[in-house]
Amino acid sequence: MLRIVKIDDINDSRISLYKDLRFTPKTHQDNKLFIAEGRRLVRKLLNSDILIYSIFATEDFFSENQYLISNRIEENTGLYSAEKKIMEQIVGFRLHTGVMAMAYQPADVRVSDMKGLIVATNGINNAENIGSIIRNMIGFGLENIIVDGKSASPYLRRAVRVSMGSVFFSNVCHAENLENEIIYLKKKGYKIVSIEITNNSKLLNAFKFDKKSLIIFGSEDYGIEKEILEISDVVIKIPISNKIDSLNVSSSSAIVFYQLSKQLN
Repeated sequence: MLRIVKIDDINDSRISLYKDLRFTPKTHQDNKLFIAEGRRLVRKLLNSDILIYSIFATEDFFSENQYLISNRIEENTGLYSAEKKIMEQIVGFRLHTGVMAMAYQPADVRVSDMKGLIVATNGINNAENIGSIIRNMIGFGLENIIVDGKSASPYLRRAVRVSMGSVFFSNVCHAENLENEIIYLKKKGYKIVSIEITNNSKLLNAFKFDKKSLIIFGSEDYGIEKEILEISDVVIKIPISNKIDSLNVSSSSAIVFYQLSKQLN
């Protein structure tokens, strides 16, 4: 039997960590917590190995998923229920399903422990782009990602939501200095492939990927940093119409991963 606490007061201290979630609260970052939002996403979280801090949902979600929840939670996992309109007042925005959960960010995977293909982001500060890249990555069979210090964390609420829970099954490393990780991987025999439009870029459809490749994507505003390009083994670009300057970085990642999967699978 699940021990569910009914919440009637929007100022109840037991759900203080769910208060005003329009932006990621500092307390979440300090405690390495993240939010999963929506029925499908919370079910994916329950089916992962990630440690769950609490679940905040309408009563029907607990009834429908009693067996799954009871087999996944710890003794001290908070289970809170409220009407959807009260939940919306607490979190500060409209909820589609009235289901949320809070979980602990998994420990970073060291780059030295990553095997095979690796993705890296350089200065991508849009959380939704990060989430989309991870969804594309998992969709095409890649699991490893290095997120540099200038990129948004994959565990921000919008990144988790757009990834559709793919981040739960990713090997993530937050790296303050991406150059150091690149140098390490080069010594380990990795080929460093930057996705960028330059005068010397090779075309994606004419490029052969190595099974030990680090594939780097940069921000839409500034692209990949010059220092990163200089230590890359190759820079490639996606052939596109001259009517546009570039593609969205998440769209670019899907095209690159598709081409990669065709070659290596």
